[in-house]
Amino acid sequence: MSLSRSMIAGFAVLALAAGACTADEREDAAGADDRAEVQANYLYTMSGFSSGRLDPVGEGGEFALLLEDAPSGLVFFSDRPRREVGTVSTSQFLQEFDFVDDPPNAALAIESAGEADIAVFELTAPDYDAHAATLRFSARHLVGGEVQSEDFGSAQALLELDMLPAEFGPSALFIDSSCSFWDPRGC
Repeated sequence: MSLSRSMIAGFAVLALAAGACTADEREDAAGADDRAEVQANYLYTMSGFSSGRLDPVGEGGEFALLLEDAPSGLVFFSDRPRREVGTVSTSQFLQEFDFVDDPPNAALAIESAGEADIAVFELTAPDYDAHAATLRFSARHLVGGEVQSEDFGSAQALLELDMLPAEFGPSALFIDSSCSFWDPRGC
């Protein structure tokens, strides 16, 4: 499986999990008079990292995550019915996003030894060096195993803690919703 296919599969699993709602919730949202009053989930994507490294920090799935050739910007979008989309600089995103009180979850789609996999982390303490094009996080491994997507009849394997590679090749990062300055309702 190529990285792009893995990234698409992982993105679909993450987007389904982040944006899942019941038929009643969709009906309520569709009938809302003012879309600004409808709560939206956001997904942020950063792609194009050339390589990365996961250095264990103590016990229990804590890592120092280093991503190289970090992009200068990222794409964000919201779910229905708002369907908001935009771009923002990496620097601004990292300054405005709450990595302390409400650290986001992220799916890291990675290529290692010719294989494409997905690892899920909670991210804190971002450090972006625009000149060196590196992005660092403190990352806590969250889940492993297999996630089943009933809607699409497929499964995506998530890397278990003992399967995480110390170094990996091309990668992309998908960060979940949090209170952000892009949300017109404020926080």
